Amino acid sequence: MRKPIVFLLLICLCFAIPLYAAGRIIFPDWLKNKIDSNLPAGAAFDVSTITSNADLSFIYEKVSFTYMGTNVELSELTFQPKLSWSKPLILKSPEMIVSTGVDEAIFKDVELKIVPSMTSIDNFKFEGTVGKLDRAESLLVSNIEFLISEISNKNISISLNAQSAKFEVSFPVGLATFDFESFKSNLVMSDSIDFSFNALEGKYDFSSLIGQNSDRIIFSQDIKSSILFEKDKVFQLPIKYSAKNLKSPMGSIAEKFDLSALGLWQEKSFGCTTSDFFQAQENSCGKLVHVQDVKLWLGGGNQALQIQGNGRCVAKGSGCPQVIHAEISSIDTAEVISSVMKSNVVNPLISGVLLGSLLGSPADPASEFDHSALVRIIGSEIYLNDKPLFN
Repeated sequence: MRKPIVFLLLICLCFAIPLYAAGRIIFPDWLKNKIDSNLPAGAAFDVSTITSNADLSFIYEKVSFTYMGTNVELSELTFQPKLSWSKPLILKSPEMIVSTGVDEAIFKDVELKIVPSMTSIDNFKFEGTVGKLDRAESLLVSNIEFLISEISNKNISISLNAQSAKFEVSFPVGLATFDFESFKSNLVMSDSIDFSFNALEGKYDFSSLIGQNSDRIIFSQDIKSSILFEKDKVFQLPIKYSAKNLKSPMGSIAEKFDLSALGLWQEKSFGCTTSDFFQAQENSCGKLVHVQDVKLWLGGGNQALQIQGNGRCVAKGSGCPQVIHAEISSIDTAEVISSVMKSNVVNPLISGVLLGSLLGSPADPASEFDHSALVRIIGSEIYLNDKPLFN
């Protein structure tokens, strides 16, 4: 009885030794080649050194990935194979640095799972977690979960969930900070770039803008936003943003806020593709200068404030005279303007002049709104109902 068992063990050992050797020697290189062959056009993946361990884990040292002007660097990337076809590899790195030009973001405690697609061995999904994402003081995201699905030569789809996300944005009049809780986002990159995100709660801190005011903070709930970067004749950027239950330290502002707009690039972008835009030198494909089809709605119950309009050459450094045409309409005008003033974002003088102009405008029986006013901005001159706002 003993001899058959010994013989069987010897046969298993004869198969196990080459399989183990293959796992240590062949698989790390095979995986690198497989990743290389499935990268999008224009992407580059490089590994300086590969080290194998006795437990079949292996380490890629000095890893870099470059795509569309973005560079990802990892000093060390550990792969831990799992005995599961659905989740065969786990990758870990203590730190990952992502840079785009002068911007840089640092990811701490990264864990990534490589999952083969159920439809094709040539496609992979990536899912994982990040303890913290930090870019100096301008970006801080904590407790992140992400999924990069169906890596192929044509498109990439990325889903990211985070417990909290903080963004600092620079405006011509100062810095503003945006904080979101329960942040969920999706990014699809192909011939166009489609980005959307939702958040359970939001905080918009405008206190550092011109004329600093510690009460210039807005809180909101149930935030939804979408941004699409695409090419028609020129590059364009449709934007949508909505939120509910807006309030400030001064009180309630509105039950709901909706904003939509279309950003347009200069005619200089006519001959550029999306890939050209991200790989080209600064301004060689033009820049966003016009904002069209703007529609802002703020209100709730029996109150509403609506702004509709178009702007040409409104971006900083557009190189052409600024021209804005807009119509402001309101329901329960005194109350809705009073609510807007609670945000502290709009100058009280401007709010007062706007209130007077709306109340002084004759009501149109055919309109759903009580009052309307026309605004024109030509260069630095502002006209309200065709009269100069400031004489």
